Order: sequence, then structure tokens, then C-alpha cells
Amino acid sequence: MELITDFSELSYREFGVLIAENIQRNLGVDLLAIADSRSLDPHERLRLATDALLEGMANAPRLLPFFCDPGTAGTTDMLQELFVMARSIEKEPNIAFSEVDARIVRGYKGEELKEYVFTLIKRLENITNTGTVGTMVAELVGFGSLGLSIEAGIAAGRALLAGEVARNAIRAGINAITVKVFLVATAVLLAALVLWALICNPKQIVGLIFNDSDHDFVVKGLNGSDGGDLFLDSGQMSAFMEDNAEGLGSEKVQLNARWTFGAGDEDNVIFAGLYHAEKNFGLFGAEGVAVFTSTKSGVQIAHQFSVPYHADNGTATRIFGGKETLKELFDRLYAERRVDFSVVEGGFRLSSRVNDPRGGNVALVCSIEQMS
Repeated sequence: MELITDFSELSYREFGVLIAENIQRNLGVDLLAIADSRSLDPHERLRLATDALLEGMANAPRLLPFFCDPGTAGTTDMLQELFVMARSIEKEPNIAFSEVDARIVRGYKGEELKEYVFTLIKRLENITNTGTVGTMVAELVGFGSLGLSIEAGIAAGRALLAGEVARNAIRAGINAITVKVFLVATAVLLAALVLWALICNPKQIVGLIFNDSDHDFVVKGLNGSDGGDLFLDSGQMSAFMEDNAEGLGSEKVQLNARWTFGAGDEDNVIFAGLYHAEKNFGLFGAEGVAVFTSTKSGVQIAHQFSVPYHADNGTATRIFGGKETLKELFDRLYAERRVDFSVVEGGFRLSSRVNDPRGGNVALVCSIEQMS
């Protein structure tokens, strides 16, 4: 893994415009116009950006062979298949990391955390401008990933277990889900991240939550009308993690359990999920709490984030006993929030960190680490 530091002096918006201009030049897709449209709500905006990216990628000569047979190039049916595939992924797929790289990313603070998010976006954009699987693998290596999706990460882990070197293992993960699905997952992630960088919103946050535990975690009722165990005190959730535990069509989880060879093995696979929240109106920010419930034991972990309008940014992550309403839970954790929060409780080391106590565009990294 290697951080790209060339853009450190740019603001989030300046960096987003740079990436959007690259995408427009290479794929003919105007993400800047989509980001700046005032007529779209966040979900419509994300869907339109994802579909536009997919159409641009599918019509790019260097990527076209990965999407379809020559006879179906550019057809409505081919594009419709990709859009349906994107809907089946819809929310942000888990990103797989080796234990070593997960540990590095979880340790980033301040400017390094901003640089990592910029690196992630730039390397995803690079994937849309290549024509070889080898280059796609190299870009994943560049931001420390073993694969995009649970299925790809597990396939890469199995290849590592069989003795393959990391790059061959990553290629095995891409092949397991097919290059087409990999590129669709790339478009889903890239659309959310570029919009986060582009949007002129005074209060928004992108978060990456690592699950270094033996538990699959779900946010109950996430897709219900009331958001279930995802509570927004202010603002709105524009994108949120969700992935299929065993490939398309299987049970969905928010965070997949780690895939391990043994305690401390550097090739253990750790999964992370991404979210993006933003303010929507008035003198309020983007603030909320998500309760992640283990499908194995029922243990609940509450992750709180705050990018308030008139107070310091912060975060807190704690074990949840289930005896409060989500509003009461949010208020309690809001009072405990810090720029860099950590606690050991319930057999877990829980930490979360924002890169800036006062900025409007905020990056966050959170870690759920099982102690035994």
C-alpha cells in the first residue's frame, strides 16, 4: 500500500473536481453536473451517478470486452443488465484488507486519513481507465485492498491459504466474482466517494468501519421506512454499507466477519464497510448512530458520528445494552464523543476517529476488534 500525497494541498472540492474532470475526459461522464444538481435528493443523485459511470465504463473500448460479448456492445439490454446488477449491489460493498494493511489504515489520523481517502478515490478512478486485470490488481494493492466485496475477499484469502502471492490471490478474487461484477462494485464505491468530495455541503462525513472479529454484523431494519437501527439526529444517510455474505442473491450483512488463518497471521482478511452522511437543511449538521447486531451472539455495538453545525466534530463507539431508545443512545454518545475515541469493553477493543475537529468535510475510521 502506498499513499498518494500529490493532492494533499487541494481542498476536498478541488480534488473532487480534478477526479470528475478525469472521468469526463476518459469516459464522457459529467459527475460534476450530477453533484451540483439541486433537483436531486441524495439517493437519486447517487443512483444517477452510479448508472452514468457504468454506462461510460461499458462504452469505453478498453473496458468493453469485460462487460459483454462483441455482438451486444452498447445495446440497451447490455446496459440494463449492468443497472440491474448495480441495484443488486445498491449499497456500498465491503472492502477486503489484509490484516497488515487494515492495521495501518485503522491507525491513520488527521492529514494521513484525508490522504488515504484521496488515495482510495484516485485508485478507484484509475481502475476505470485501465484495460487489464493486472493493472486493476495493482490499483487494489495501492490502497491496501484484497478485493471489493465479501466474495472476492474470501476467494483471495483462500488463494493466499493455498500459497499464492498477494497479487495472484487478488486476481483470483476478481476472477471469482468476474471482472464485470468487480467493475460494477468499483462504480458503486467510486460514485459515492466522488460525490462526497464534490458536494458543496458545509457538513458531511465519509466513514470506514473495520470488522476485526468473528461476528457478522447487521443493522436491523435498515431498509425499512424508519431506518431501523440507523438513527439520524440530523442530516441524511446518502450511502451505507451492505453486501452479500456468499455472493449475489445470498443473505445481506453490513459487516462481514474476518476470515482468518490464525491469530496474528498477516494474511488474515479483514472486511470494512463505508458510509456517507450529509446535512440536509437548516442550521444542523450530519449526526447519527448505527447499532450493529451480531448474527452470531446478538451482541450490539453502537457507532456514533457527529459533524455538528456549531460544535466540534467527534465520534464514539460502545457496546449497546439495548435499554435506551436510539435517540437516548445518540444523546449519551454525543456527550462522550471525541476526535479520537477508544474503549475496551465486552470483549472488544472499540475505536473511532475523525480527521478534523472543526472541518465541514470529515473522514472517519472505526475499528471493531475482538480481543480473543
